[in-house]
Amino acid sequence: MAPDIERLLLVDEDDLLAQIGRDIAGASARSEPRAHLIKMARDWLSINSVQFRDAICANPAVRAAMKLSPGRERQLASVVAVSDVLASVLIGIPVVTIAVLLVRNGIDGLCADRALDASE
Repeated sequence: MAPDIERLLLVDEDDLLAQIGRDIAGASARSEPRAHLIKMARDWLSINSVQFRDAICANPAVRAAMKLSPGRERQLASVVAVSDVLASVLIGIPVVTIAVLLVRNGIDGLCADRALDASE
């Protein structure tokens, strides 16, 4: 999984969103304009944000990853942990792309009201 994560960490946000849009749209994605795929992904992420927040923010592996020193190790550990969490709540949609986007946009922000660094 690490080579996929490393590659995706280099992809810009619109390309990640377009890929998520393609994953959501399935076979019909071929006929969809890129801008529509990006909008579809943003809307889908917004609709599912509470479910993601509930699953991600309380997860011990995510919490442990976020306690690492900022840098590449923390980023990779966070993507792996978030991917594992998302795999338990999503079916039929590849989770690594979503995890990269969520980690890049900030788990701290996603979990701001959940006291991510609080003791268990």
